[in-house]
Amino acid sequence: MHLEDAIPHIFDVEGTWSDHPDDPGGATMLGVTFATFKRAVDADLVDGPKTRDRLRELTRKEAMRIYRALYWREAGCHRLPDGVDLVVFDAAVNQGVTRAVRFLQRAAGAKADGIFGPQTHQAAMNADRDRLLRDLTVYRGLHYTSLGKFGVFGKGWLRRLLDTYRLAVLHTHSGDG
Repeated sequence: MHLEDAIPHIFDVEGTWSDHPDDPGGATMLGVTFATFKRAVDADLVDGPKTRDRLRELTRKEAMRIYRALYWREAGCHRLPDGVDLVVFDAAVNQGVTRAVRFLQRAAGAKADGIFGPQTHQAAMNADRDRLLRDLTVYRGLHYTSLGKFGVFGKGWLRRLLDTYRLAVLHTHSGDG
């Protein structure tokens, strides 16, 4: 899978502008938090001032650049099997890159240090894909249920989690005949 195939799911589940007072991510546009937006400006991924107004004007093209550099590549998605890449990418966006890589490492039986390197890559490639997808989804769900804001956001998080899993499995098995 390529980022271009995965991004519609992220845009769909993230929506456009959000600034819920209980959301620890704070203000977001197309799923890009204000903190991530400021990092993106510093990294010359987007132009303009580091303001909430500028974040609110973020385009899909700009968001795509941010997702490619700060999520897709940092989480190693470009090196993962089809379907697994989508689940790790969605986890990176919603639960953080380091945590997403740890979920992958735990599910694949690698050292869970949160850094995508050669050992993580090898473990993911050698793992049974169906089991890896299932275990990734379980680790993500367990993390969600441990959060204090689960009562506020839990239903949406679980809906997102199951939809991501469904899409990953469909994509994984679409060529199995």
